[in-house]
Amino acid sequence: MDLSKLEIASASDEGIRMEIYHPVTEQSFDPPIYVWVVGVDSETWRKHTLALQNKRLKKMTQRGRIRLVASAEEIEADNIEILAKCTLKWENVEWGGKPLVCNYDNVKMVFTKLPWLREQVQAFTEDRASFLQS
Repeated sequence: MDLSKLEIASASDEGIRMEIYHPVTEQSFDPPIYVWVVGVDSETWRKHTLALQNKRLKKMTQRGRIRLVASAEEIEADNIEILAKCTLKWENVEWGGKPLVCNYDNVKMVFTKLPWLREQVQAFTEDRASFLQS
């Protein structure tokens, strides 16, 4: 088996388009909403994950004390931050009836206010099959 055919990092770095579906009906929106994201095997994902881990390690050992537990809120905030930094662009996203520019702050806001959307993106980015070239 030629394992080079299963190399995922390149596609993960370039980003892949995913479609967002309605959280209840699982139907496409009209017009369809698309989000381009990098995968967990991308250099971008790795860089931001390591930066957050280093920040947490530094915080854990501040003032000579060790705090080994992260709160659920801190873990959720970290996940949102990584996903926002790994979202490259989107299409047909509106907020309050107006088109919403895809930038870090807007992506973070949407992922915070719409956990169902964040969960779709998270599942897609973690599914290596999404980035495997056929």
